[in-house]
Amino acid sequence: MASVQDLLRDILSRRDPHGYYVIPVDVDRVDDILKTVNGGGIRVVYANDVALIKTRSRSLAIKLVRAAARMDALVIEL
Repeated sequence: MASVQDLLRDILSRRDPHGYYVIPVDVDRVDDILKTVNGGGIRVVYANDVALIKTRSRSLAIKLVRAAARMDALVIEL
């Protein structure tokens, strides 16, 4: 399994065309993840069993990835 640092590097190395960092998480854990961070400018897009948390803030993206990793809620392709 990839380490949190590897996941952070991968997620923060690219943005979507609108400038957002995109963090794929388990749809059932979105509320728990969002409760752990303070900040605005977060968008959530739901698609079946995956939710995409989007933010333009790099520091907020780091906090979101770490919180999702602690909860084992990151959705990654193997």
